[in-house]
Amino acid sequence: MSYERDQGRFNPEDGDLISIMGSFNDWEPGVSQLKDPDGDWIFEVELQNVPDTLDFKFAMTSEVNLDLPNGGLEIIPNRRVAKTIIDNEEPVFVFNKNWSPLETKEITFTVSMNNQEVLGFFNPDEDQVVVTGSFLGWDSEGIQMDDKDGDGVYIKTVPIEIDPDQPHLFKYKMVKPEAFEGYIPNDGWEISDDRVVPRTKTPLQYFNNQQRIARFVIDTKWLEEQSEDGIKLSDMFQIRFFVGEDSYLSNPLEETDSGHYETSVSIPLQVDKLVWTIVENQTVALIEPKEEVVSHTGKKIIIQ
Repeated sequence: MSYERDQGRFNPEDGDLISIMGSFNDWEPGVSQLKDPDGDWIFEVELQNVPDTLDFKFAMTSEVNLDLPNGGLEIIPNRRVAKTIIDNEEPVFVFNKNWSPLETKEITFTVSMNNQEVLGFFNPDEDQVVVTGSFLGWDSEGIQMDDKDGDGVYIKTVPIEIDPDQPHLFKYKMVKPEAFEGYIPNDGWEISDDRVVPRTKTPLQYFNNQQRIARFVIDTKWLEEQSEDGIKLSDMFQIRFFVGEDSYLSNPLEETDSGHYETSVSIPLQVDKLVWTIVENQTVALIEPKEEVVSHTGKKIIIQ
């Protein structure tokens, strides 16, 4: 109430009072009076049996100043605040000024596109990465992110109004040039679940939560030479990779229009080195096992 004091409209020493009125007290001014026990000009009152959502106003009463604007009532519209916000946030209201639980924060988003480049879905020379979400009404154009040092990690700081009771959701999206006619999964949107906007910044995130991707690109002619009888329609080729004493098979390699067979595998983070071989029809190894170091940014392995 310090501003009202400075304007000469409120002086407790003259008997002026401040109260809160709402549906919880039949909108009666002067019934629920606020006190300032520590003299900091912040007046307080504890209400009992209030509803989950409070509609209210503050009101001044004075026996000295008979010309209070609006009869002492706040001129702004009725306030509406959830009881949980009042209990948890303990907001300080300023007489005649609107208050909102929303707080604008500078949120920094950080996403690595390296693995999408390894998979062939993202071309840093032509494509863009945007961040979008509920704070933009899920606008598909989003806000473009930047990779100023060319390391494949895109960053953007965005001012966002944060509501403590309703966190915003977001996703990253790849944007291709208008002339692009190829395939892009999910129209560029992340396939993974919606992400929750943090209070300050995201840790380093990976598009689609994919990291340590090993993409195998095998020349068709090389594969024909390694296969004992050449490639038959019934043949299936896979990557077998070894983890300790166990081994696993990748999805079958698929023939592409560019004269290659391809597949990709996600390397568990706890595996130091990828040990792998190419197998035909799940049993016949075409080459001796090889070791490969695959970082969190992924790796394209070409065999020809």
